[in-house]
Amino acid sequence: MSVYPAALAVQVRKSWRKSFFRADKAVPLPDKNTLNKLLDVAFQASLTYDERRPTRFQVIFVDSTYMDRRSDHHNYLTPIRKSVKFGACLPFDAAHVRRLAPATDPSQTMIGVERHSEEDGVDSLRIWGLLDVGSSWVNFMRHEKSGGSPPPNALTITSNEPGHIAVSHGGDVVATLRAGEIILPGGDALYAGPIGEFLDPARSSCYSAVCDRLGIERFSETDDGWPRRCYTIVLERILLGMESRGHGGTLLMIPHEWNDVAHPWNTVVSTKYRISDDRIWQIMIDDLVLHKEYFGANSNLWNSKENIRVSDYRNVKVLSSKRDGVSEVMGDAIRFAASLCGVDGAIVMTDRFEIVGFGAEVTASAPVMRTISICDDAEGRSAHSVSVESFGTRHRAAFRFAWSLPQVIAFVASEDGGIRAVRRVGDGVLTWPEVTARWMYL
Repeated sequence: MSVYPAALAVQVRKSWRKSFFRADKAVPLPDKNTLNKLLDVAFQASLTYDERRPTRFQVIFVDSTYMDRRSDHHNYLTPIRKSVKFGACLPFDAAHVRRLAPATDPSQTMIGVERHSEEDGVDSLRIWGLLDVGSSWVNFMRHEKSGGSPPPNALTITSNEPGHIAVSHGGDVVATLRAGEIILPGGDALYAGPIGEFLDPARSSCYSAVCDRLGIERFSETDDGWPRRCYTIVLERILLGMESRGHGGTLLMIPHEWNDVAHPWNTVVSTKYRISDDRIWQIMIDDLVLHKEYFGANSNLWNSKENIRVSDYRNVKVLSSKRDGVSEVMGDAIRFAASLCGVDGAIVMTDRFEIVGFGAEVTASAPVMRTISICDDAEGRSAHSVSVESFGTRHRAAFRFAWSLPQVIAFVASEDGGIRAVRRVGDGVLTWPEVTARWMYL
């Protein structure tokens, strides 16, 4: 059964919380009628087109004096945010959002909306102008930059495809309406539960490989978890790269020990193009080693109470240059991996990011698998069952793969956006929607 903005409003009120990315308190939600109006107009605008182009936008519910009240918007340590106010406010309706959207880059420019008191005493919603928040946050969430400043801590509604709206605040997605279905964030699934448990051995191998290269037993006293987080970030970059290509794709992930052609997994998957490319893993280890060496050398210079030697300064500059080079090579390797989903069929990759083939077809059947469970939490404790037949060919193939091999996982990037994780647990197949959901879907 399809749901619409009114149901999304109910879920938003239920799930509203403090932003994951900001230290300040949760911003209060607008009243029920205002929230319903904001979501309804945004949904209607998402269904419009401008010269055959879908209307893509971000709407933020914040008054026009927001930037005037900010004390840090001219601080050189934070991105310059600029509010551009119109000479006269515009009605907040789908038509005006459609006309304004082509003039905005949704990754950094928001359409500002506030409550406006009319002469007859009745409040209405008005578009007061545009808010440019910069692109640092989107680049950070895509893991293209090492840091970023979260967007304003105010109700934000984003749409990048027809009939799809995501509600967020402070960069944290609360709930999404896509294809008539309400989807809650599931980003924690990569760290915990059945999916996290599958990835943990590879994360530990990453940690050990880095420490072995450095000749140490512990990576860091202050941030010992960074190698494991870095592994997950690389995986997210691969998945987001697949999604960004716009035509969908499937990643079948097997344990590293299974990369032998003679392994039984080959009996359930027919791989058209067999290759062996483990660049991503090797580059990731190099990057982590350089990370440790660079920040160690830089810290020594920063804390030195004596004159800095030229050789020490030169070493820091060389390490910085090497890190930039490795970062560029990693981007190239990830784009290459993601591009392989352009061929009909799935990418087959080990949990250590070795690509063993692409153009893969799942040949296994699963006649007894009639339903799958959609999980609402990382552990899969809260879930509801749906018919396998309600999904497309790509998803059903991933379900059959997981059903046939309980030791594997799969990721599916849909053509209409979103990334699902899939794994068999016990006698059923579970799927987690939006496993990279803590970002702005842009």
